[in-house]
Amino acid sequence: MARDYPDSSAPEPIDRVAGRVISTGTYHEFKKKENCREVWDTPPETVPLFLVPQPVRELFGTRKGSLLVVGYLGRSDNWAGKKKGQRLLVRCDCGRYEV
Repeated sequence: MARDYPDSSAPEPIDRVAGRVISTGTYHEFKKKENCREVWDTPPETVPLFLVPQPVRELFGTRKGSLLVVGYLGRSDNWAGKKKGQRLLVRCDCGRYEV
């Protein structure tokens, strides 16, 4: 009796390249990157209001979608140690706080 399909116990690759790929037995699993978002249920300690720069202070109370600016966490450093940006504390409508 002739078969129209290959034997499942001994599969044959389609061509030479496919044979090399299959023969290595390499398996790769994607890893989830660490998320840089910081989320809290209770607000962290913020910079006192008299130390907050005036342009940043004007942003307090502004809303962007479901986020409301409620505080200032200071400037953040990049990998080289240079100051790269302002970190604002926002409160979501769901009650959580994030940067």
